[in-house]
Amino acid sequence: MTSDANPAAARERETRRVLEQLRAFTRRLNRNWSSYVPELTFSDFMALRAVADLDVPTVQDVARELRIDKSSASRRVAALERDGHVERHQIPGERRAQELTLTAVGRRTLAAAERTNLATLGERMADWTDADIARLAQLLERLNGSEPTA
Repeated sequence: MTSDANPAAARERETRRVLEQLRAFTRRLNRNWSSYVPELTFSDFMALRAVADLDVPTVQDVARELRIDKSSASRRVAALERDGHVERHQIPGERRAQELTLTAVGRRTLAAAERTNLATLGERMADWTDADIARLAQLLERLNGSEPTA
């Protein structure tokens, strides 16, 4: 943080810098996504990641995880299902809810996308020290309110 006669103004300025950099990173990721992973949109990837991460995921769970409405999640899941990335299975004892599972194609696509993401980010941080990368991970975990994993 730069020195400033008004610490609150300096903090706000630095917070804006963080927000601008997060936006720039997100825009770059979205803009370049199709060249990295042409078989999925970034939104498709996020939905596929949610299905993989959630325990007995439903469309409602995907909507909640992605913070989108259920109809948007339903359309996204339908597209993934149509492209062979996910399947729906009836949940025993449930009349309407269906469990979503990744297909073999979905697992391969997700793994390829993850490898591409890691390689791309690794290239962007190639000249960073291990300590810089660890510090960024720590700060992002703190920003996102999660507990460090190790």
